[in-house]
Amino acid sequence: MPDTNYSYHFNEAEWIKLLFTLADTQEWINRMNKDLFRQIPVSKKGLISNDYYLSVTAVAHIIIRHYYKMNRYPHASKFNIPVIDILYLIRDAYFVTPVPIDGNLFQRTVETATPIGYDKYGIETNILSVITDAGGKIITAYPGRVLDE
Repeated sequence: MPDTNYSYHFNEAEWIKLLFTLADTQEWINRMNKDLFRQIPVSKKGLISNDYYLSVTAVAHIIIRHYYKMNRYPHASKFNIPVIDILYLIRDAYFVTPVPIDGNLFQRTVETATPIGYDKYGIETNILSVITDAGGKIITAYPGRVLDE
């Protein structure tokens, strides 16, 4: 039997109401996430799979920090190619074998035929680095090598 000697009053009805509100909100956000990715003219195969997943949060991070049109992080590496091309490169990195780096993180490094941006030192680069967690969730992607960041 569970301990019923609580030091505070637990309002089960309010808690369940909040639970369902959050569940409905999460489902709505998941649908919006899918709708957002459906709008881009990139095959989603390789971007959203069980072992390699690009979330809206990760895309927002990549754009805010590493897209040349965003001036919020002036010393970060910057892509100077269109967003669609960035997404293509991230998708194509799926086929590169991940290499373990610090802790539970993995990197995929892709070399392109033409420059894609500038590393954090302002040097033009044709290298893309994609960082994922152990489960394959993409954390970030940027021009330059992992050791450069």
